[in-house]
Amino acid sequence: MFIQPNELKTVAYEYQLQQIVDNDNTIIATAIDAAIQEAESYLAVGYDCEKIFSAVGKKRNTLIVELIKDIALYKIVRLSNVDMLYENIEKRYDRTIKYLERVASGKLAPKLPLKTNTAGTPQTRFRFGSKRKFRH
Repeated sequence: MFIQPNELKTVAYEYQLQQIVDNDNTIIATAIDAAIQEAESYLAVGYDCEKIFSAVGKKRNTLIVELIKDIALYKIVRLSNVDMLYENIEKRYDRTIKYLERVASGKLAPKLPLKTNTAGTPQTRFRFGSKRKFRH
């Protein structure tokens, strides 16, 4: 698993999470899996999600780990608002999604493995076209 449930302690206290999920860690694992899939839906446009999310330990991209934690926390907190400020968590989730949207659109380029073609060379994303025809 890309992120272990105990790693969420950097975004919420353990007692808060356990109160929300009623000591059922499968809910936390499901939220983490859903968070990864949500992030993949943005990153898959130009990045090799298989490599990104199969990395373990120090080989993981720290920023992506933190973004996944924010998404997972948002999905968990939907169950209940136990001793947490829902508005702050919602703002963090919204910032995360905006960041992923900017990555997907090509406005940001995090240091992540790019998709490769069958020859093993990275696929570059580029836009092409022209301005609208000018008629007098």
